[in-house]
Amino acid sequence: MENAIKQGIMTQPEKVEYIMNKGCEYFGFKRDILNESVGTRDNIHKMKRYIALAIINKTEITMGEIASLLGYFSKDNVSVAIKKIKEELSDEFYGINKTKEIYNEFISYLNL
Repeated sequence: MENAIKQGIMTQPEKVEYIMNKGCEYFGFKRDILNESVGTRDNIHKMKRYIALAIINKTEITMGEIASLLGYFSKDNVSVAIKKIKEELSDEFYGINKTKEIYNEFISYLNL
């Protein structure tokens, strides 16, 4: 798949898999944890937000598909997670610099 990345010819499913695998690698947890339902105060839950946003921004798959890939109960839960991280990334007064820093490093790490 690394050659496909360099050539820029990944399919949507390959790109989703790549983002999920690289996300787990970047945040330091095993891939099988992504499919598990975790508590909202759990760090894995917070890291899944970054991965979900990257998938939304870099692919064409739906919220429902992301929900099943990342262990969310429904597409509504994905929407809430995306909304939360977008608020934290915003330039509004409530944006959180650490979240911006982590997300920007993660996107750079993906090299897409």
